[in-house]
Amino acid sequence: MLYARVSTRNHRPDLLHQVAALEQYCQQHGARHWERIKLSPKGFKQLFEDIEVGKVRQVIVAHKDRLVRFGFEWFAEFCARHHWGS
Repeated sequence: MLYARVSTRNHRPDLLHQVAALEQYCQQHGARHWERIKLSPKGFKQLFEDIEVGKVRQVIVAHKDRLVRFGFEWFAEFCARHHWGS
């Protein structure tokens, strides 16, 4: 799962750069089955549920503070408890 985000529409060009960098990273590291996600509060909850049940095995983020502004270490520990690294 790939995740990129910018804070305002004015930063949209940076979003396109983030997505391109993530896709290039996946190609270079052999990640074949990935999807881009757009998280709303409901989608964020679904991401956690998907991690818990093993539906998501890896989340690749452009900037970790865009996924979780505070507490990325907690998120990484949550993922590790569910048998995969972040």
